[in-house]
Parts: sequence; structure tokens; C-alpha cells
Amino acid sequence: MNEVRRLMTLFLSRHVCTSGLG
Repeated sequence: MNEVRRLMTLFLSRHVCTSGLG
């Protein structure tokens, strides 16, 4: 479960970064 949460956080962070940069 910890891995899933970590993956979700990473995905969200990447999406936010892309949205902010783009």
C-alpha cells in the first residue's frame, strides 16, 4: 500500500509540475 501511495504522489507531483511549467 505504501508503494501505491508513493506512486500516486509522484504522479500527482509530475502532473502539477508539468501543468505549472506548461
